[in-house]
Amino acid sequence: MIAERKQAQDEVISHPRYTVGEVLGRGSWGTVYEANDNATGETVALKVLNPTPAAREKMKTRKLTPFGAMRNEGDLAACANVVPRSFEVDSQGTPFIRMPIYHAFLKDKLGDDEGQWRKSVGRGLEYSDAVGYLEGIARGIGEMHTVRNRAHADIKPDNVAIDGKIALLNDLGSSTCVSLGWAQSQQRDNSGFFFTRAPEQFKDDGHPDRQSDIWSFGALAYRMFTGEYPLEQELRTAQNPRLLLEQLGTEGVDLIVKRKIKANFPREHRRLGKLVERCLSAITYKRPYDGNSLVEELESAIHDSVPKEAWRAFKRLGAWTAAATIAGTALVGTTFLRYTEDSLRVPPARVKGMLYIEEKPVAQGGVFFDAEQINDLPQTIHGMLNAGTTPRAKASTSDRNAAHLVDCYAKTLLNGGAMGGVDIKKEYRKDALEALAKENGKKPDENTFYAVVAKSLEKTIGEMRESNGRVDLEDVCAITLIGPEKLAEAKRAVGSESFVNYIGAKTPDGKYIIQKTHREFLKTWLAYIHDG
Repeated sequence: MIAERKQAQDEVISHPRYTVGEVLGRGSWGTVYEANDNATGETVALKVLNPTPAAREKMKTRKLTPFGAMRNEGDLAACANVVPRSFEVDSQGTPFIRMPIYHAFLKDKLGDDEGQWRKSVGRGLEYSDAVGYLEGIARGIGEMHTVRNRAHADIKPDNVAIDGKIALLNDLGSSTCVSLGWAQSQQRDNSGFFFTRAPEQFKDDGHPDRQSDIWSFGALAYRMFTGEYPLEQELRTAQNPRLLLEQLGTEGVDLIVKRKIKANFPREHRRLGKLVERCLSAITYKRPYDGNSLVEELESAIHDSVPKEAWRAFKRLGAWTAAATIAGTALVGTTFLRYTEDSLRVPPARVKGMLYIEEKPVAQGGVFFDAEQINDLPQTIHGMLNAGTTPRAKASTSDRNAAHLVDCYAKTLLNGGAMGGVDIKKEYRKDALEALAKENGKKPDENTFYAVVAKSLEKTIGEMRESNGRVDLEDVCAITLIGPEKLAEAKRAVGSESFVNYIGAKTPDGKYIIQKTHREFLKTWLAYIHDG
């Protein structure tokens, strides 16, 4: 190590700002050194290109120079769940990358032995830790696929840094922030870690893409919940893993995964298990399309996978049939622009973690949502169009229930449920704006859409909450949208308190009391609430 430290100081880079220290890790693309930033006093990591022969071949194939390879990695736009880095050049023209030093990685949380592959099946993580890390990894994959517009290609435990409770992807997945000896000794080759590598990447002509990143995510998720990787035993014992996968074929691999999910994945998290099974399909088109789609599906799956007591209010809910195709997306997207172009900067998230209906004891001011079983709710649509609603909903209120309803309201608008003409009740909008003005000390802009809807929902929930904490979910949505007077009229017309009855209420002359756009919006809104 003394020789390595001397080599680092004498030969690696020539830059007055940095005093280079010991080697932290080596990978196929470069070597990482600890360094002191003389300007700030921080301890940082500096990655200097030092490619192996195999990496040089990849550079040649991609027509990259050493300088271009480093710039390609270092020029990373700001991301929330990818390790930040900056590209720099020393006085001799040597390119290098500056990164933070992280002392905790997913491999540490999983309990895998440092320096050697564990000899037996490891342990899984606690549910709250696992889903927190999975959310960060999924968002990091989404950022790689959109901000960087490319696949990560080497997602594995020692390429996931842990900063507090947040998981961050290390870009390019070779030699990053701290010791990488564990990675070199694992079962891997020049195409990456065996146990998180998608089956199609074992082929000679395999080329990493978005879908291979999704498979790697599924492999990590399975490891977190079960203590082993989905194909670990098969790959460890195979003399020729590539030949084994070829012999199994897509059907054989999918059969193994399905059997293991059923046998080993916690039954109380079935929907999350179904998503993991889809991610691990050997047939690429069955996986979520990209990182953004993965984030959306993960959030929905986690909402349905939280402990049962958090979903007591929905015990009576059964499966519903998709009865309508949501239309009008382009029209509603145009209408929604005036809301999303907020003149006020979106504040930091006030609600942490996944959004879902939350139950709390009545003594703590908690509410319990009563929900009906509705069998004709329309199909929900998840994708890039509504990928940004959740962070804004979280920032709009400190009430988790209101935030979840706001998120689903925004998704409904963006995916056509509004049919171009739905907004919250005018009186509620006015009250919400006045309440926000008191909180902020100034009148908020009318376009502060999420906060206005959140305030309206908080008001409705508060007014409807009974002494035992019960709140009727369908009535909350209906009152926020059409007001209590119109709702009462519809209920009187059919002589029923049930949503499935009053939604179609008519006047004596045969006219609908709740207009068509509102009926369609309410059903779509409820579909998103129940679907996550």
